[in-house]
Amino acid sequence: MKINYCLTAGVSVLAIAAVAALATGASAHEIYPPYHVGQKAPKPITLVSDPHRVPYVAPKKSKSGTWTDVNNSPFTGEGGWGPLQLTDGTVIIKHAFTGSTATWYKLTPDSKGNYTTGTWSQIASMPTGYSPDGYASQVLPNGNVLIEGGEYNAGQADWSNKGAIYDPVANSWASVTPPAGWASIGDSESVILPDGTYMLADCCFFGTGEQVLATISGTTVNWAKATDTWKCNVNNDD
Repeated sequence: MKINYCLTAGVSVLAIAAVAALATGASAHEIYPPYHVGQKAPKPITLVSDPHRVPYVAPKKSKSGTWTDVNNSPFTGEGGWGPLQLTDGTVIIKHAFTGSTATWYKLTPDSKGNYTTGTWSQIASMPTGYSPDGYASQVLPNGNVLIEGGEYNAGQADWSNKGAIYDPVANSWASVTPPAGWASIGDSESVILPDGTYMLADCCFFGTGEQVLATISGTTVNWAKATDTWKCNVNNDD
């Protein structure tokens, strides 16, 4: 993932690298938030040890997990890409880059909930002209799936602004109109917020950095700008 900073006059990349190095070793340190040229430098933030950096220690007598091949995989070449677990427990996976297909498969666990001996079935293909790789994807609270963008489309570098929503009950896809003015979505990030709202980041505008929120009714998606505060680094998830 790219992490770009807004550099001010007199601030060097070397200085930022030094701050980053401190972040990995010190128990407490100060860091200056990014700011724009001409702005007054903000007060530094004192950071303490990040608990997420503490090495994980397994409980005593715990056993390591194991990987098991799933039977009867339908994939060839590079296999599947971007698995998503639906609200009914099934898993859908798109055929990966090889062939540049819009084909998806569903894995249904057996009667005991075992996926390794589950059943594969092909689901509906994505809308004509849209077969992305490297896209934003989320399972929505109502069980539908929203796919947005794609760094590739039909095997070609595209940073597409296309999108599609999948209804697993109807087993059908519907095309989604991009946010107003968005010529690219590409491999942007997306997230479901705590209130169930879908948020999509702007990958490619190199300066506007806006995010949008989706209001979804059935397979109709309407977009609204999330905030007037822009983010100076590129949300290009590669």
